[in-house]
Amino acid sequence: MPKKTVHVKLGMRRSYFFPIASKPANAHPVYTGVVDMGEAVMGHLAVTYASGDIPGDDRNLLHMESFVSGQLDAETTCSELEISAQIYGRKFVNGVETSNIDDVPIDGGYGYIEPFLRADKSMVYRSVFLYQLTPMPSQEKDDSDTRKNDFNPVMNAVSYSVSADNTGDWRDRKEFPTLAAAEAWIMEKGGADSAFPVTVTVTGPGSATPSGTTYVGTGADLTLTFSSTPTAVFDNSVDVTESVAEDAYTIEAAAAPHDIIVIFPTT
Repeated sequence: MPKKTVHVKLGMRRSYFFPIASKPANAHPVYTGVVDMGEAVMGHLAVTYASGDIPGDDRNLLHMESFVSGQLDAETTCSELEISAQIYGRKFVNGVETSNIDDVPIDGGYGYIEPFLRADKSMVYRSVFLYQLTPMPSQEKDDSDTRKNDFNPVMNAVSYSVSADNTGDWRDRKEFPTLAAAEAWIMEKGGADSAFPVTVTVTGPGSATPSGTTYVGTGADLTLTFSSTPTAVFDNSVDVTESVAEDAYTIEAAAAPHDIIVIFPTT
């Protein structure tokens, strides 16, 4: 008796939002940069189809279904105010996120990875890329709970309305033997093959925004803001402390990856 096929999903990895710069006719959107939404915790995609039957001679002659929309509910580890302001179209000035009745969320693409386990215990990584979606402020969640006898971290939950782009496409999926290859494909779909990673490491009692690893497009600028004045800032091992102004440092016209180290004074 032949072995049964095993191809079992084991969660979700990575999570990237690609802001849309333009929507050409009869073409996929043009994206500008990429927002690292943090490590993926959970993703649930619900798809809505319009359906109908054509009856005749007391029987069903034809059943039709057509994509209408979808909703992606994603939970990630990143709850940065600056990222929240960016995707929901809010103001972010001097570290303050301001919500206004006239805020308009930005459209974007979204990519994530689903690991699968095979019968031989090898892994395969399925990349998922959604061409066009919009963050849904009506579904925003801001839950807090007092820590008692255990530690209950609250993840960042964002819901997105998924729609087809101007080609009629709404999703691409492809499987890869490695996580790196799966992630590279997502970056290529979002046009981020022309973007560079910026990794920020903080030492001392302070913070930097954005933190961790984010991406900046080729030739674009990226400003890092600090919670207080750092003692020193290094960019690819070069001391750039003198370039810090008003607790901010800007990478100008990015042409390579950047490894930023920010050192805050200890008290």
